[in-house]
Amino acid sequence: WQVLLVYVGASWVVLEAADVMVSRLALPEWVYGAAMVLLLVGLPIVLATAFVQEGVTPSRPEPPGVADDPAKTGTQPHEATGVRRLFTWRNALSGGVLALALWGVVATGWYVVIKGGPGHGPSEAVAHEAPSGIAVVPFTVSGSDLEVWREGMMDLFSTSLDGVGGYRTIDSRTVLARWHEALEVEDVPDLDLTLEVAELTGARYALLGSAVSVAGNVRLAGEIYDLQSGAGVGRGRVEGPPDSVLALVDALSIALMRDLLAKTGQDIVYQNRVASLTTPSLPALQAYLEGEVKFRRSDFQAAIEAYGRAIAEDSTFALALWRLASASGWVGGYDYWDLDRSLLEQAAEHIDRLPTRDADLLRAFQAFEAGDREDLPLARAAVRKYPDDPDAWYTLGEVFVHSRTAVLHDVSEGIEALEKAVALDPTFAPYYIHLIELAIAQADTTGALDLLRTYMNLAGPTARPYLLIAVPLFVGDSARRAAALAVTDTVDVEVLIDLYENLDWQTEALDAQEILVRKINGRAKEMWADVDLPPTNVLGQLIQALIAQGKFAEARDLLLDPRVPAEGRAEEGFVLNALVRSVSPDELDRWLDPDNCDGGACALAVGAYAAERGRWDVLAAITDRGREAAEELRSQERPIPASWVEVSIGALEGYGLMQRGRFEEAIETLNALQGRKFGPDHWVRWWLAEAYVAAGRPQAAIPYFRSLWLNRFKFYGAYRLGELYTELGRPDEAREAYESFLRMWEDAD
Repeated sequence: WQVLLVYVGASWVVLEAADVMVSRLALPEWVYGAAMVLLLVGLPIVLATAFVQEGVTPSRPEPPGVADDPAKTGTQPHEATGVRRLFTWRNALSGGVLALALWGVVATGWYVVIKGGPGHGPSEAVAHEAPSGIAVVPFTVSGSDLEVWREGMMDLFSTSLDGVGGYRTIDSRTVLARWHEALEVEDVPDLDLTLEVAELTGARYALLGSAVSVAGNVRLAGEIYDLQSGAGVGRGRVEGPPDSVLALVDALSIALMRDLLAKTGQDIVYQNRVASLTTPSLPALQAYLEGEVKFRRSDFQAAIEAYGRAIAEDSTFALALWRLASASGWVGGYDYWDLDRSLLEQAAEHIDRLPTRDADLLRAFQAFEAGDREDLPLARAAVRKYPDDPDAWYTLGEVFVHSRTAVLHDVSEGIEALEKAVALDPTFAPYYIHLIELAIAQADTTGALDLLRTYMNLAGPTARPYLLIAVPLFVGDSARRAAALAVTDTVDVEVLIDLYENLDWQTEALDAQEILVRKINGRAKEMWADVDLPPTNVLGQLIQALIAQGKFAEARDLLLDPRVPAEGRAEEGFVLNALVRSVSPDELDRWLDPDNCDGGACALAVGAYAAERGRWDVLAAITDRGREAAEELRSQERPIPASWVEVSIGALEGYGLMQRGRFEEAIETLNALQGRKFGPDHWVRWWLAEAYVAAGRPQAAIPYFRSLWLNRFKFYGAYRLGELYTELGRPDEAREAYESFLRMWEDAD
């Protein structure tokens, strides 16, 4: 132990010295790594020497009588002596000194031969510390009044380009030192020689430029070359009055970086997005590119901060406004009632500054966010027009994920769209999030695990924590599931809410969803202790989880809990009675009393119950109040809540027609509402499916029953599909539907 402590202390001194050498002399990192390796190799040698010299050679226990007899053990005295001669302190110290001396020779040789050694100019950080380093060489100038800018431009562009898009510039003093070493003052080098000198700085790219006086103005031109291939990868030219040189430098820097990013910046900003970087502000561009790096890793909070800085520098930067809206949606979730859409509106105000490709995608994204039924046609048109754009495919996938019940199409098209986005840009972490969720929904354990591993490698510590629990919880084996459930006791309650709300539409492991909601309910005070928001919505989710599993008695008992608000009791009570099992008329009359109804969902349930009982005056009063409320919301420029109320009123009118036996009129009324994402869309399709069946058109009802994805409706859709497929003589499909229903109701009472 004494030897070990001494060795560790000496190693610390050596490593500190190595660190100083690497930083002061700009040596490569492998110099420090080599010292670490040598010290690690020396550790067992030193410890072995200590053991041998103390006579503590490790041996295997032998039976009594054997250890005393060298002939029986096979260990001869001269063998032990040989070990002692090998592991001596002289040998250990000599070997250590020799190894460190060799390390010093190699490091010194690199410093003298490769780097150039001392006395050859300043030891500034060079491109070995920035693999994408840019060396700005002295400009050529034309005009005596511009001579000052020959080397002055080096400082300006080295400052303006440094850090933009992850690129680094070589210090201008380092570049000048190499320049003066290789060239005479009066030399005017050709292109090849200029690039050779730039390469001596260790840079990957070189910026060559010129400053010319033209009719009283200054014209700046520049071109960036790839020093490995000798090809130009960025070019620009700007012109303006002499007193605006700083603004001209920024403008030329932006032009050059757009070109460079378009050809080399795939990991920073996608090629097709470069043309959208329409900002005259270099700080805005820098902040936006920082946001892109964070967004790519799904670090949405950091991306929001960076995009915010970009907009603070340039409030007309349309792409930054759009990206900020997207990142905010990820952080706040798709809260269709409260999500601030002003950012998208501001982006749309400057849509004329965007290329056609991005303008088309922005319109599709706006339609999607606004619940406009044109979102699917616009997204499909975008992928047809721009099949090489991953964001176009991702937008189409988003429409299917968030509007999957409204679009009435097989979600496989959405999965294929997301997979195409990943294939085009496999390093963009957010593309994987919905794919993981959809793999869970399809009970694809292998696919979900593979996608999760890839996503975690890309996102690292900023990976969405709920996904790390969701995969083992919903599609893992019993051991993984038990481990995931144990983790839910230790994570923040916000993670549990994300876990439930982002996957409440999938039908695997419904019992696990029930457990999640119970845990959220039990820990609700952690979330809402200082907020005037009771956890009543959590109780509503628990009732829905019970309904989804056919646990009638528990759901009914929970509806009597005084913490459940009247409007929640009305909505869930109506669904429980209609889809699971009849509730007594007395209870329904209490739960669905119009005098206790104050919210939109409550009005929908109370109005529907009134229609079933033939209370047309109650139904008319509810629809009249709804129209007034929708008009008021429209006047307040609150389109999302207004749409919710409008769809609810239209659905009630359609349901009223059904109760009067006017099925074709009901179908026409409900079809006009179908596809409006903001509103009780599941109720619309539920009633529309029943209207088709009542009208004697069971085949037309099938797509609508299949579209009931939410858990408290999906079991019912599966059961009714089983009946319809049987009626239509399609037993295989009927069996599949009934099996799905039975899996969901395996714990029903």
